[in-house]
Amino acid sequence: MLPVMKDRDRLRELLEAEHVGQHLRALLDASSNAVRLDLRPSPKHPHVGTSRLGGLPDLPHGVVWPTYKDGRPLDFVAQMKLDEVARHDANHSLPSKGWLSFFVLGMYDDNRKKEPDYLSVCQVLFFEGDAKALEPRALPSSYERWWQGRKVSHPFKPCDIRFETMLTLHPVAVPTKDKPAIARVLVAYESPSDPRAPSPAAEHRLLGHSDRTPADVLLFHCNGHRESEMSWGDAGSLTFWITPTALAKRSFTEARSEYVG
Repeated sequence: MLPVMKDRDRLRELLEAEHVGQHLRALLDASSNAVRLDLRPSPKHPHVGTSRLGGLPDLPHGVVWPTYKDGRPLDFVAQMKLDEVARHDANHSLPSKGWLSFFVLGMYDDNRKKEPDYLSVCQVLFFEGDAKALEPRALPSSYERWWQGRKVSHPFKPCDIRFETMLTLHPVAVPTKDKPAIARVLVAYESPSDPRAPSPAAEHRLLGHSDRTPADVLLFHCNGHRESEMSWGDAGSLTFWITPTALAKRSFTEARSEYVG
């Protein structure tokens, strides 16, 4: 499925600016559809159920805040209102209604060796009921205890999410002389400079191309973000993965997370 016209036009403009416009068709043929997250500062009290990066989650009554095996609360990363995502999910990979909420083991002590599961333990919650069943959650009272009395630096500051259709571009075979230009186009297209974040701002996105085998689907690629005061490891990225079978069954509890440095 081809992207919307403005997406193709943007890619064409980037290629022509690098004088490699002849490779447009090859890149389109090898591309994958994805959904880009455009992040903007959130109002102080966001409405229940809105899509957001950081802040605090809205969870159904009776659903407890996810924890690690030792009882440590996981960090809340984001919640996605799926009917908003669906307008840009060209392949209809995700449910068209409901919410996805992402949590990860992000707290660690000063000795990283004591935290072998840092950023590799997550929970992805899927709720497809009515928004009236959602309720805002406060930070768990045990959170500060796990920070050993230090000032709690979480939750992350909330940012609203607006979703956009995008392509993720696979590497294609081109003449050696064109490879540097194509590489610049891939970065410029997938990771546009954003005045609200360090430049260039690598993309936050759902779905799309990854270097993994078809045994894994990239569910959510999340970078650090200045305005939400969100960072992962040494300026790396957090990725959530799911198998095609689990995705088809909507078994999001089978999702896995990984730090990419």
